[in-house]
Amino acid sequence: MKKVDPELITDYTTQIKEETGSNDAYPEISIIREKSAEDDRVYINMEFLGLDLSSIPSKDFKDWKTYVIPVLYVISSFVSMKITTSMQKKSEKNKEKKLDENGEEEIDVMAQTNRNMTYMMPIIAISISLVAPLGLALYWLINNILMIVERLILNRIFKDKEELVNE
Repeated sequence: MKKVDPELITDYTTQIKEETGSNDAYPEISIIREKSAEDDRVYINMEFLGLDLSSIPSKDFKDWKTYVIPVLYVISSFVSMKITTSMQKKSEKNKEKKLDENGEEEIDVMAQTNRNMTYMMPIIAISISLVAPLGLALYWLINNILMIVERLILNRIFKDKEELVNE
């Protein structure tokens, strides 16, 4: 939208508000979707692999394709969290158990928080991805996939180094 005249965006925003009577959270997306057919000056191709990245799942209930990216994002979030927690469990096994003054095992607050976040973060993310354009969910999905690959590679590297040290 940087290349589009700001006055044109303002004019179209007010025009869409008057036509629909609603205060849209994403007026620029409404301009792209509704006015690009009328005016080539605001046309931006939002297609990616057959998906319209400007579509919002909560507005397009009937189009099942708008739910593909949010569902893949949730799956990748769970995979990412499981990899992280498994790596943390492995590192905890290597550490000595911490004892408090009474000689009892200390409860690791960080581990409890991570367990709670394992399930809360995907729920929060799916809530946001249902009301935001698909482009945001795609960004999160790609970020998660890259993070999973990074963790797997780093896990392999550190595992190989630990095996060399232990030999």
